[in-house]
Amino acid sequence: MRKTKHTLAFTVALVPLALWANPAASMMGFDGPPPCESKACFIEAVSACKAGASYMTGMGAGASVQYMIDGATEDEGCQLGMVYTQHPESEWTYKPLQFRLDSDGDIETQLKDAVEACLSGQAESGYQCSGPLLEILSPDGET
Repeated sequence: MRKTKHTLAFTVALVPLALWANPAASMMGFDGPPPCESKACFIEAVSACKAGASYMTGMGAGASVQYMIDGATEDEGCQLGMVYTQHPESEWTYKPLQFRLDSDGDIETQLKDAVEACLSGQAESGYQCSGPLLEILSPDGET
């Protein structure tokens, strides 16, 4: 029986490939500016709708979320995404959720309200919720 020798160089070379192939990788800040280290930094980035800016935070109860700015919308809003990097409902992890905020409004309040509206299926909220997480939450296709 022939023994195969594995090298660290081969393993390390596969990591960037795996991140590139993973659709959630962009949600985790691997292909954009360095992530914001504070909520204030991220709120400022959303106000300017700085595409690629991201922020990770713990939510308690074993949940962590990564927010990322996708960019400006045609109606001068700002498209954001979020992904749970940890969640007690394991099927929710790494399933992106996108929504729209007004760049000139109270960003912190809008962010909280948008996430609550999207996760509770309030389509009339105006946040234009979409994404794979929303599809898990409403398997019948209604949002």
